[in-house]
Amino acid sequence: MLQVGQQIASLKPEIIFEVTSHGVSDLRRFLFYLNSFANGSAETDYCSCTPCCYDISMPMDAQLSHRLSQELIMDGLNVSAVMFFPGSHGTDGNAVLKSAEVIPLLFIKEIYQQKKLVIFSQPSRCCDEAPSMAQELLTLGHVLYQKLDALQEKVVFVLSGELAAKHTSFGPNSAAAEDFDNHCGHWASTLHPKYLLDYAAKNAAEV
Repeated sequence: MLQVGQQIASLKPEIIFEVTSHGVSDLRRFLFYLNSFANGSAETDYCSCTPCCYDISMPMDAQLSHRLSQELIMDGLNVSAVMFFPGSHGTDGNAVLKSAEVIPLLFIKEIYQQKKLVIFSQPSRCCDEAPSMAQELLTLGHVLYQKLDALQEKVVFVLSGELAAKHTSFGPNSAAAEDFDNHCGHWASTLHPKYLLDYAAKNAAEV
């Protein structure tokens, strides 16, 4: 992960586009966060706080998030947006980031404070309907690529996830979960679509 963070930093992006399945999720729709600032904290398993707790604060590109959400809705895609408002317990209206949103940013901490963040949250149905979402995700990814590639700013795309998710401390929960993780790893190192669309998709229903 440190090497990945160093590689991202070397690209000198101006916008960090982070996709997460563990933030604020709608039941059916993908969500953009519309706040202009975000903060959050994370703690690691099996390690007490302190030292194993981390805090993140960074600006968000609310204007780009709003524009993308409106354009994708007009394109007929299953997208919406969410705004965090100030609360009665001293919250300031910033977007509240969860652990899976915070931790990837820690590996690029030398650059994140000077950049703007866009958060794109996956719907909670991905937990139960992942195999059947493949074509929808391909379409959404294609449209997003076109829109992000057309920007003048340099954008880095960060996908935050746990692969097969909810592993025990002893390893993957099942043979299918281990195979799923391996296929995702092969895809990340080769970018060959068969590892995701054929092999990992086959295991997804069993994970």
